[in-house]
Amino acid sequence: MKRLLLLLLVGCGSGAPVPTQPGAPEPRLLSETQALLAMREALREAGAIAESAAVLTLEGAPLQADVRFGEPTFAIEWAGTDDRAHRDLPAATPDSPLRIVSATDGKRAIQVLVLDERAYGYEGNSLLVQRGAPSLDDAERRVRRDVTDFVEYARDQGAQL
Repeated sequence: MKRLLLLLLVGCGSGAPVPTQPGAPEPRLLSETQALLAMREALREAGAIAESAAVLTLEGAPLQADVRFGEPTFAIEWAGTDDRAHRDLPAATPDSPLRIVSATDGKRAIQVLVLDERAYGYEGNSLLVQRGAPSLDDAERRVRRDVTDFVEYARDQGAQL
């Protein structure tokens, strides 16, 4: 329970939405493809076998989780614009950038880490990156760190990876 609270409060990867200054262009966001590659890499490095997407039920509606792993099963959903258009998913906030929700696969409860794409913004302008703005590598690194922390949480919950 302490680990869950830590995940939710600290945010592990500092995945809070990237602030912008008034009049500044919106940050670029990782594509789902980029995020999935980073997720699978983090799972592999953490010793977890990533399985293909799973259709789950969340609050009575279907949810297509992007990746699942472990026994009992844990899953990760990259909440992009398209996903949000079809379903109400928890959004990242500065106080709680990572969200874990309970879903089901029809037989058992599944804990799903929801990664909000808006929390993984980066700057495409190399001059601004040199001045300290987050780069594409920084955004991918935050995804990997958040997934690694979720795997550790799953281990703490007794998951067999």
